[in-house]
Amino acid sequence: MSERPTPETDCESGFFDMETAVSAAFARRLERERDEAREALENHTASTIHSCHDQCQRPMCVLRRERDKAIKLFESGKRACASLNEALDKTLHELREVREQNAKLTDIAERAIIAVALWAGSRTNSASELRAELEHLKETK
Repeated sequence: MSERPTPETDCESGFFDMETAVSAAFARRLERERDEAREALENHTASTIHSCHDQCQRPMCVLRRERDKAIKLFESGKRACASLNEALDKTLHELREVREQNAKLTDIAERAIIAVALWAGSRTNSASELRAELEHLKETK
């Protein structure tokens, strides 16, 4: 409570005037409103002009630190995603190259099968039939 005199404290000290007398409940309510207003003013002043340390527990300071931490984590995740995207692009490029080489090798193998079959005197001309014949020959050996 405040050290300043109020109607309630005036009444207790003997300085009682009927014109300024108020009820004790009314005086308490006025003192409570005054204290709340002072506290609100202190909080407003503290929130606008405040330099704190890393362990300050004021809600605004705690939230500010959590926000800064979340921003750093987001930026870190963004950089990680960018590097993963680069790695994925490189892997997809390599996969395309492998598929192209596989298609070329498959074409060369089919031509070789046809050439061997023709050389061996086979009666079929389709690559799949020749491949099946070649597999059959491998199994019989």
